[in-house]
Amino acid sequence: MAAVSYPGFSTGGALWFTDLTSCDPYWALPVISAATMAMVMRVGIESGASADQMTPWMRLGMQYGLPVIILISSSQFASGLCVYWCASNIVSLFYAGFFKVPAVRKMLNIPDVVKTDSTRASALSEVWKGYKNKKQVQPSLSDLRIEDAKRFKKAGQGKPRV
Repeated sequence: MAAVSYPGFSTGGALWFTDLTSCDPYWALPVISAATMAMVMRVGIESGASADQMTPWMRLGMQYGLPVIILISSSQFASGLCVYWCASNIVSLFYAGFFKVPAVRKMLNIPDVVKTDSTRASALSEVWKGYKNKKQVQPSLSDLRIEDAKRFKKAGQGKPRV
């Protein structure tokens, strides 16, 4: 609608974004939409899973990477689209808070969320730990052959199984 000059879009904005067909010159709407998306991802509304249920790489990408991508890409979009994204994210955050109230969950027969007993570190520390574990030196082919020969010799000296 912004690209085809829909009636009212060029003068229907508010505050600093009076023209909804052009980009936000102050980057305020892209920052707001990226920040609200980061909050939505932290709560876990859009992905259907909370941050505890994601792998460390996925958690890093969703919580930090996606808002950066949204910030960069939405800075080039029309202000009308950014206003829509901000409004949508704020409504999603409202619903998340509303459905976490125990009285509302009980009234709507929504079961309680099962809490896991996880003592997970931050996503960055988990990724670093995984990197360090994978970086450990693997045994060389000659070391594997020597170990294999030892096991073969030991197996040949044992008593036969009946």
